[in-house]
Amino acid sequence: MATIVIPLVVALFLTALLGSPTGWLRRRGLPSALAVLLVLGLTALLVVGALVYVEQRAATEFGSVDFSLDQGLEKAERRLTSLGIVSSQQLSEAAVAAKDQFISSPARLPRGERTSALLSGALAGFSALTEAALALFILFFFLLEGDRIWAFFVGLVPARRREDFDAVGRGAWAALRAYLGGITLVALFNAVLLLIALYLIGVPLVRSLAIVMFLATFVPVVGSYVAGAVAALVALAFNGGTDALLVVLAVIVIGQIEGNLFYPRVVGRRVNLHPVVIVLVLAAGTTLAGIAGALVAVPLAAMIGASGSYFRSRASGGNELPAPVAGSTTSA
Repeated sequence: MATIVIPLVVALFLTALLGSPTGWLRRRGLPSALAVLLVLGLTALLVVGALVYVEQRAATEFGSVDFSLDQGLEKAERRLTSLGIVSSQQLSEAAVAAKDQFISSPARLPRGERTSALLSGALAGFSALTEAALALFILFFFLLEGDRIWAFFVGLVPARRREDFDAVGRGAWAALRAYLGGITLVALFNAVLLLIALYLIGVPLVRSLAIVMFLATFVPVVGSYVAGAVAALVALAFNGGTDALLVVLAVIVIGQIEGNLFYPRVVGRRVNLHPVVIVLVLAAGTTLAGIAGALVAVPLAAMIGASGSYFRSRASGGNELPAPVAGSTTSA
């Protein structure tokens, strides 16, 4: 089931993001298929280019900081043991356990378990490639023939219900696009704030870490903190414990501003959800389904809210579904 649902959700999200530039190219006379291919190609080039830039910069800079990182970790270990918080033996045991948990090698396993681990890894890789290919296939046709696909599903509904079904679907689509527009602004906000903070502190890899923050923010609740932890490790490796602590404080401040002010207000206003509702649905989604639940909780709530707005409007004598964002379109 997940092999179908996950690619479908990914394709829907990307269609909502890429529908506007595709439509813009079509309105300027570009054939539909060429417009879709151009948008997909430019998007892939942008994402891959950003990831390659981050990887190359990190490889270049970190090639000469292994000793500095070891020194920083040793200083942290000496500080913790001198305060009596933990013993040196406990830290060593924790380090070994972490290595076994996260960096275990199939070569260290017994022969039967090694074969099973390698087979499981190969199957997981094949499954991921299959899901990625399916998501790309669905995305291409959503962008190319989104209106025709939607008209097909509307046609399956009994005639007396088609108007309601079409209005609810288009309103939910507008809510999804509004949410993604808002989360993109939040990601840009976090990236800019982190870039400024790292520049003032004097941490290297500023642009790369800002890119990581931008991408990570699309994972609500934990994404920005994970990116901040990466930035703190970079500061520890290059500049030492003091600057790493400053980065941690900066990330906490950015996270508080995002979670309590910017995210609820920017995203909430775009999708007509109260900040309290956003916080509650994020907590519920994270509790029920982890990161995947956090990813879909707010857009799902926005789509349900848009549907409720339509039926309330019909009950009060109206026949229009209020758009979550003024001037937003509802088709890809």
